Amino acid sequence: MFKNLKKFKNRIALFDLNKEYFYNDFLIKKNFLKRKIRKKNIILIICENKIEILFYYITFQLLRSLIVLIDYKTSNDEINKIIKKYKPNLLLTSSTRIKLLNLKYKEKVDVQNEFCIFRLNSDFILNINKKISILIPTSGSMGSSKFVMLSYENLIDNLKKISNYLNINQKHKTICNMPISYSYMISVIHSHIYSGASIFMTNKSIISRDFWKEFKQYNICSFNAVPYAYEIINKLKIKNLFNSHVKYLTQAGGHLNKEIKMNFINNCMKKKIKFYCMYGLTEASPRISYLNPKFLSTKIDSIGKPLRGYKIKIYDNSNQLIKKPNKVGKLFLRGKNIFLGYANSKKDFTKKIKIKPELETGDLGYKDNEGFYYLTARKKRIAKIFGYRIDLSFLEKKMLENGYIIYCKEAKEKLKISFNRKYDKNDLIYSLTKFTNIDQSGFKLNFMKKLPLNKNYKIDRTKV
Repeated sequence: MFKNLKKFKNRIALFDLNKEYFYNDFLIKKNFLKRKIRKKNIILIICENKIEILFYYITFQLLRSLIVLIDYKTSNDEINKIIKKYKPNLLLTSSTRIKLLNLKYKEKVDVQNEFCIFRLNSDFILNINKKISILIPTSGSMGSSKFVMLSYENLIDNLKKISNYLNINQKHKTICNMPISYSYMISVIHSHIYSGASIFMTNKSIISRDFWKEFKQYNICSFNAVPYAYEIINKLKIKNLFNSHVKYLTQAGGHLNKEIKMNFINNCMKKKIKFYCMYGLTEASPRISYLNPKFLSTKIDSIGKPLRGYKIKIYDNSNQLIKKPNKVGKLFLRGKNIFLGYANSKKDFTKKIKIKPELETGDLGYKDNEGFYYLTARKKRIAKIFGYRIDLSFLEKKMLENGYIIYCKEAKEKLKISFNRKYDKNDLIYSLTKFTNIDQSGFKLNFMKKLPLNKNYKIDRTKV
């Protein structure tokens, strides 16, 4: 994936306010760890937006380890369940976190500032499928221990397409403003490291003045974000945030409000900044399509066209291919970016994997008579809030286990939570944020005296 590193060895790959890592530093660390780690390991990385975490991530890609990514907001109980389930040999986290996890380890393999590689289980031998590169959680920051398995071929195919299309080169600087464990951010990281570009690491929020001060100070030339981030930036008066060094913006991870999108289009046109609306899924490594900036005003609601080499197909309910334009059906994808499958336990990445020729996206949509694709709805009960995919059935089940009977629906880019019992609203919100790691502003509570039933005496979710 990163075979070009030697070519860029004297260039800065990662930097923050205090530290720089050159491309050659990855190669030095790889050779050092190779002497300590003698077989393909499973490494669990508890991801924080810190330069040391990303430095180790790239190094473990060079070592061809199987990397399991989880967000640092994942609860300690859930992390311990994942460790028990997947039996990683190594754990990358801070010394503080491993104490909170109450984990026993055999040794510290390596240390970078506050972060350590802990050897958990050096005796565990596993015949890992060599095609698999990383495991990414299926439902954003939620506590599901089901992972998407992505191969080296998946990632290489997608990063090359992204790098070529966006024309990323050695002069580019981007910023790590989304969680490292999020597939969209991983895609940005891969395409920039592959191209010899530089990544500025920060864990500051985009609502912080310091974030934008540093953004301008270091001449960041691209910004990538989900709809919620663009909504915030819109409130912060975008004219003042993006300077002449910015070449392009990308937006993916859900639907962006039409009015806000138009504001960005107009401002980007004035400043000669390209604004790319993209569509993707973690299972597709992750970016699938783009809307060429020149069509933004005329095709504003479109997800554009698939990247070269990918195909989007639309099927009806009888699984017959729809060839006529403007007819809604189920969206499927073909390409080398289609994932290897889901991992529910360690057994799933030791067996031979049969790759399906097509990926069902779970979205409904249509193609217009000029070949542009549009989404109309989601087939499955999956919501996208602030860029995170939330499995609504999983959330309802998790809340039920903790004494809350709720019904979830996505409404106006928020999660609408309906219930007919007199719960303490603060407690309810606390539990929702705990299980999803989504800010409380992402929820809308809807108390109903009586929940509507359908003819089968089940909750009528449409009426709710």
